[in-house]
Amino acid sequence: MPTLTLETVTLRMAADVNDRWPVPVELVRVADPAAREQLLAMNVDDWFGSAGEAFRVANTDALYDAWELVPGTTAGPFDVRVAGRYGGVLFCSVRSEEPQLAVPFERDGEVLISVGNEGCTVAGGCASRRAGLLSVSWGGRTCTGRMMARPARPTRVREVTLEVARGANDNWPVRVDLVRTPDGALIDDLLDMDTEVWFGKAGEEFRNANPEVRFDSWEVVPGTLAGPYDVRLDGRVGGVVFCDTAGSFGPTELANDTAVVVEINAAGGCAVRSGGRPWSW
Repeated sequence: MPTLTLETVTLRMAADVNDRWPVPVELVRVADPAAREQLLAMNVDDWFGSAGEAFRVANTDALYDAWELVPGTTAGPFDVRVAGRYGGVLFCSVRSEEPQLAVPFERDGEVLISVGNEGCTVAGGCASRRAGLLSVSWGGRTCTGRMMARPARPTRVREVTLEVARGANDNWPVRVDLVRTPDGALIDDLLDMDTEVWFGKAGEEFRNANPEVRFDSWEVVPGTLAGPYDVRLDGRVGGVVFCDTAGSFGPTELANDTAVVVEINAAGGCAVRSGGRPWSW
């Protein structure tokens, strides 16, 4: 099981999430892989009900960190350092038609938990377990890892269309960035960034440090459809999309489609769907 060396946790919640009701968030850390599997089999209703109470009684050596987050606020950073290494599971009690699932917590260092209507996402720090790494650790505010051969994750996207719902982003124009590179390590760095981080100083530093990376950026007015834009490149590259809205907490990696549509809904959520046939290898 992936084990954690957490330092701090910061929690952020958009203003219109959960019908503006506070959201209970709980991080559970266990040393026993079987206990972690038991947690992952629960949904949020189970955890905040009798199943969670039974687990606490049976697992007194587990570590429990609990917060209640108010919409439109940021809380932390909270110091959650402990001796030893544990596997982690996150539970966020956001109102939804279907019970929310437990979230595997697989990040080290200084971590950001973002709460949206779809539940919680985890970003920041570095991945405790990532494709292509035998091991990874956090130290001096940086991630270090012992590398394996990294699998290629190419995309051959040629066209991008952007569709923004009326009312999204408080009806202010929405910025969408597409970042592409053949370097799998850089794609991993991008996927580790929270959206707010990308559209801040860290994003500027990434651009300055990687001039060979292809950057495409658009601003789209809510209630409109923009494109399709011709973005074809020679060769196979990995691609990541960032949407600068309050409801978008992390990047989306492109699949190997020839055309994609970036959709931003009225709540500000950002999704990428296929707009054409997958590339035939």
